[in-house]
Amino acid sequence: MPAFPSTSLHTLSNQTATDATSNALQVVCAWPVSGQYGPGSRVLYYVLILACVFAQILAWLTVLLFPTIAAVHGIVLAAMHVNGAVDMDVFGAFQLCSIGILAAPATVRVSRTYFYDPGRNAIFLWTGLLLAGLLSLTVEFFRIETSPCTLDNDGRPIYQSSGKFPYDNQPL
Repeated sequence: MPAFPSTSLHTLSNQTATDATSNALQVVCAWPVSGQYGPGSRVLYYVLILACVFAQILAWLTVLLFPTIAAVHGIVLAAMHVNGAVDMDVFGAFQLCSIGILAAPATVRVSRTYFYDPGRNAIFLWTGLLLAGLLSLTVEFFRIETSPCTLDNDGRPIYQSSGKFPYDNQPL
């Protein structure tokens, strides 16, 4: 007769696995932010918006283009979601789409197209695209989940001490 009955061994192994994952450090696996959402391009975009609002020397099309691309990128990020990981571009795209949607009333107010031409539908289309991008990015934010990280790349256990987390190791 074995020292432990088979049911006890099963219960014991399940308890060990549960303890290992409950003590695990919870992490978010992510891809880094792309260069198109870096600080340099954002600062240039803010300067462009200020030049359009206050100096009114540039065409509004240049201000509308960057958030439109970010909205399309947000829609693609939400459509191509990967479970267990997040692309950090969602934060940059959300920031640009938010600024773009805040610029929409100023665009309508300053634009001669809105009041005099039948091309005003382009502004409605642009606003709808930005709203779709914002909605897609919001969905992607709600999909972000943490994963238990129990072992490092060398097979050593990692517990809830984030100070000992191997941040510089490349994933396997």
